[in-house]
Amino acid sequence: MKGVERNSYIISVGDDIWFNENILLPPRELLIKLIERKFDNFKEFSNSEESLAITCFKFVDENKEFFNNNPIDKKKYEAFKKSDKNNYSEIINNFYYLWRGFTNHELSNAVKTIPADKKEIQQLLENVKEKIKSFKCNTLISDFKKKRIKGISPLLKNIKKDFIEIFKIDKQKLAQEKLSYDVFFRRKKILPGFDLLDDDYTGLKYKIRQCDPNEISFPCRFLIFFSSHDYFELKNKWRKGETKEQLLKCIIQELNWNDFFNDLIKRFEIIENEVQKSRKDAINEVRFTWFHNQFLAATLLSITQTEGLLWDFAEYLNSKSTKIWELITSNKNNYYPYLWDQSNENYKFKDGCIELSNDKLISARDLLNRTKLGYIISKELFWYLIDEFYDDRNSFTHGDILNRDLKQEAAASILCFATCLEEILRYSESR
Repeated sequence: MKGVERNSYIISVGDDIWFNENILLPPRELLIKLIERKFDNFKEFSNSEESLAITCFKFVDENKEFFNNNPIDKKKYEAFKKSDKNNYSEIINNFYYLWRGFTNHELSNAVKTIPADKKEIQQLLENVKEKIKSFKCNTLISDFKKKRIKGISPLLKNIKKDFIEIFKIDKQKLAQEKLSYDVFFRRKKILPGFDLLDDDYTGLKYKIRQCDPNEISFPCRFLIFFSSHDYFELKNKWRKGETKEQLLKCIIQELNWNDFFNDLIKRFEIIENEVQKSRKDAINEVRFTWFHNQFLAATLLSITQTEGLLWDFAEYLNSKSTKIWELITSNKNNYYPYLWDQSNENYKFKDGCIELSNDKLISARDLLNRTKLGYIISKELFWYLIDEFYDDRNSFTHGDILNRDLKQEAAASILCFATCLEEILRYSESR
């Protein structure tokens, strides 16, 4: 890959960023500074208005692909090409407006929209606050979700502070930021997996959405090994009202399960020596039950393998001097955790030493909640495991399978196992 050379009319990403940072300069002054930035012999370009105008055309011709990605810029580009060749001032101004992406008239109109934008964001904040109140009062919401929702309040306070500071800014400047954001979106090829909002020039809408309890309840949030495009496609379907059952049905239909299981075994082989336990036979049994429509067996086997994998990972961490537990053996192995404070993201200390609990670990959920393991895995996976996964696990082990789509339950359990495996791989490869 070759960078853009100096003394070239081709505009680099850095040049484009610089242009937007200096956009308040008058058109002629900005053009001269751009020439100074790009060319060693910059004085030769600015010795007359005619040479400045010619330079504008050369800049546009060398970067015309930049303006052909969308109809709005294409129209502005065609208008620039029709500039009066003898009116140098008009050419310089048109170059400025073409590159900026909006006219002064559009800027004036944008200024008028700022109060409505402010009101909209205020309403979004209020809506989220009401949803949080409703969730807290809902007896069907799990304690784990309520605990997580409780942690949203400080985030909302910070958003409120940001809101106040942003709308203190002069409306003209804010409108300019709004239009520049619009230009950014239409000119840049945003990767489909980026969870961005095309009208969120303040950045507040995205932050507010992250505090929405419905986001916390996204049932496929643990699928962090999916491509960002597929992940956010599922998330947007959830936002539009699709249910967990509909999302899982979509995954089941679109996933190549034979390739998936083959890849799962290959991925496990990478970490097999580190976790010092083989689960390939179990994975093959899950594959067999899946393809033979034995979905209850596939679900139960996947659940137990997920729990076993979490214990394997904890043992691996402990062997690498990450304090997870102290092993005390009597008639059987007993694991006493080094206590971890999830809210402060640090060990709990007592008398200057990491506190060792007097109560042994009794389950994988306990392991996640009370040790550093729950901090090491991704937050989305952590909250899913200690909430829905273990609620479903308990239901299945107690025979509560009425009114359940077992194929979907099996798919979710298998995918959860795969995610835990990917988390171990991610951690191992980062060391």
